[in-house]
Amino acid sequence: MVGPKPSPAPLVASADSARFKETVGAFDSTPFVDEESQWNLSLEELEHGIW
Repeated sequence: MVGPKPSPAPLVASADSARFKETVGAFDSTPFVDEESQWNLSLEELEHGIW
């Protein structure tokens, strides 16, 4: 029996994620407070290589 497939590794390095957070944080003081914020959704898309 074959088990579930493991989640793929993010395509973007964590340094890119950190740079994204730093850039956004420079002009939005609370960009990642809400898990459903557009910034968190954009960060997730970036980490998964969607754009």
